[in-house]
Amino acid sequence: MSKLVVLNLGKGDLKKGFPTVTVQLWEDGNRVPMQFTGALPAAQELLEFYRRWQLLYNLLYEALYHA
Repeated sequence: MSKLVVLNLGKGDLKKGFPTVTVQLWEDGNRVPMQFTGALPAAQELLEFYRRWQLLYNLLYEALYHA
C-alpha cells in the first residue's frame, strides 16, 4: 500500500512560524484524502541545520565522485 503526503505550509517563515499548515494524506484505493490543519512554531535553527547538511552532502559528493 502506498501513501502520498502533501504538506502545505501556507504563509510564514522559520523566524515567525507557520500559523496555518494543511496536510493531506492520500492512500491507495481512497479517492478522498484525509486532511489535517494545524500550525508550526518558529524554528530558526532549522536553517542552520539545513546549511550544515548541505555542506556535508557536497563534501561527501566531491569525495565520492571527484576523487
